[in-house]
Amino acid sequence: MAEPQKADVIKSKLESMYSIPVAMSKAVREGINAGKKYKMILNKSGTNYLEWVTDVSSEQVEDEAFSRYDPGWTNPTAPFDSRYPHQNQKPNCERNYIDYHRCLKIKGEDYPNCNYFKAVYMQLCPKAWVDDWDEQIASGTFRYDTEK
Repeated sequence: MAEPQKADVIKSKLESMYSIPVAMSKAVREGINAGKKYKMILNKSGTNYLEWVTDVSSEQVEDEAFSRYDPGWTNPTAPFDSRYPHQNQKPNCERNYIDYHRCLKIKGEDYPNCNYFKAVYMQLCPKAWVDDWDEQIASGTFRYDTEK
């Protein structure tokens, strides 16, 4: 029996994760099997299915420590945090960013559970904010104390 191709494995995992059909054309299937990168988008016509686009410029850079963290939490969205029940998730975003940096300072960069905070803030925070905060931490002007 032939081993399933990479595209088929990805498609079945995504369908089980999102509980909606994943549309994958023959060209996309061949591209994935050949190692080409794609990202998924929700179809804008209002129907519930995911499409594949070749513009991967907005993808985050692959981070080995982030990829290594697997708490069994495979939900693609940040979990509910009862401290932030409102629509505005900026405080939640900031808190997880700060907690990630505090965890790194306390536990060290080899401690994989710090990456939970990174997973949450990367889903909640706009990339521009994270870039600004990274620059502020590097220059010592970040408004929150990440040493505690």
